[in-house]
Amino acid sequence: MLWVDRWFVAGVALLFACLGAAYAWLATPWYRAEVLLIPAESRTNQGLAAQLGQFGGLAGLAGITLGSSDKVEP
Repeated sequence: MLWVDRWFVAGVALLFACLGAAYAWLATPWYRAEVLLIPAESRTNQGLAAQLGQFGGLAGLAGITLGSSDKVEP
């Protein structure tokens, strides 16, 4: 029975494909974003240490651990 009405089935499928494509191109896109805000630490670093300290946050975003400046003595 489907083989007899194959042109009708193909026409309906083509119609819905065209309607879907038209909606995809004409619809207003929806965007969603989530933000987590964390207060910055206040440090009084100066000189080169202050310059290099700004990259700690960038490394943290990349998942890299840069080690701490705290030294543990035996």
